[in-house]
Amino acid sequence: MHTPYTFAYHLYVLRADNDTVSVKRTVQIAIPTAPSNISIQYRKHNSHGWSEWIPFAIQYTSLEQIGLSAGTETIEAIASALPDRSTLEYEVYESNNREIYPDYGGKTRIGICRVVKLSDSRISFEFTIKADNHYTPKRWLGFYSKDAKWIGWQRLATAEEPEWYEIEVTSNYTKQNGPYYCKDGSGTVWLTGVLSRQGTPEKGEVILTLPEGFRPTQLHPLVLTAAIGDDGAPWSTYAYINTQGKLLLHTGAIPAFEKGNNFIFSTSFPAKQQGS
Repeated sequence: MHTPYTFAYHLYVLRADNDTVSVKRTVQIAIPTAPSNISIQYRKHNSHGWSEWIPFAIQYTSLEQIGLSAGTETIEAIASALPDRSTLEYEVYESNNREIYPDYGGKTRIGICRVVKLSDSRISFEFTIKADNHYTPKRWLGFYSKDAKWIGWQRLATAEEPEWYEIEVTSNYTKQNGPYYCKDGSGTVWLTGVLSRQGTPEKGEVILTLPEGFRPTQLHPLVLTAAIGDDGAPWSTYAYINTQGKLLLHTGAIPAFEKGNNFIFSTSFPAKQQGS
């Protein structure tokens, strides 16, 4: 820490009788060399002597200001390099380490990251994506402490309508409506559609594959329902989505499929975090 700078000033206090009293105050400010884990601090002098050093809340606007480089930054490194009672707010581009930022379905992780550190046990992270014609504003929160380490990103739920995407199916199937999928603000994936198939399907046959970030945390069963017979009586069979995102038939030789009837499905499940 540098030698403290001493400042004296007069504080004017308005009393209840409207008389003004001048009170002399003396403070010291110590400014360290940046980057440093010691923030700018001050202390006050009164009749009892000098108080303890109190850190100023300061704000950084780039990783370089705290001794880090874009592209190699980690959650742990940011939490360690940032001084207590300070804030870091910086833009995230393609040159940054994309693996540590939330996956919002795009090829990049462009946005703004804000980190507030009160102490080694109280460090909050906030990430807001760059909004454009394809992505609406979304925000994630994360928390780090020296004891619990990185808690992970959690998407802030909003009342906005989730964005639906159409997904391709394997060559044995014909798309009649969709299929469509989306992920809402709570991290729940929704999948729905109408398909048809000519010929005899095989057990374990793949119908479609959901992309990473839209896959279940465990094997997820669902029902495929079709109309069969002249009276249109419904007929159902089982399928499941595995953790690799593949929608597979549970059984083969399904009469409704052989007739080329349309079958419908609709399901939802919690999404597995990308990379887990």
